[in-house]
Amino acid sequence: MRRKVIAFSAIATIALAVVLWKGRAQQPAQPDLSGEWELVSAVGTTPPDGFVMQVNQSSTTLRVRDHWNQPANDQYGLTLVGLLAPELTFSIDGREDLNQAGPFVIHSHTRRNGTRMVTTWSTSELMGMSFKGQWVRSVSADGRESTLEVHADSSQRQHSDATLKFRKK
Repeated sequence: MRRKVIAFSAIATIALAVVLWKGRAQQPAQPDLSGEWELVSAVGTTPPDGFVMQVNQSSTTLRVRDHWNQPANDQYGLTLVGLLAPELTFSIDGREDLNQAGPFVIHSHTRRNGTRMVTTWSTSELMGMSFKGQWVRSVSADGRESTLEVHADSSQRQHSDATLKFRKK
């Protein structure tokens, strides 16, 4: 009887270890956004010409440097509030970050969600107006394309969604 209990315990322990190992192995890979990304298409917004992101990612930080050709009228739409900044730095562990984007201070929290990197953000108020939203970043399985989903709301009840597609240079 004692041998049966020991054998059953050993088999159960092995089965549990296999299930835990298999579950861990099936977890989606974390998105790696490192590299230089050139905008190839946009739906829901008109980004500036020549929009390129240089991304450096570590296990704890995402640093994004943007370059673009300045529009003739110097104006951008609601959808791009906060994205068009020379440099943005995000902690990937969900801590609050503060970044300057034009006249606004961007308050944000970034976390991994499966194969996506999700940033929830809001701006400071300027002349009675503020903005909030989400940026959802993902990378294709082959690592050559990335997608940036943008969801933005203004304190004036305007809503905007856009999807930007980038190709790795």
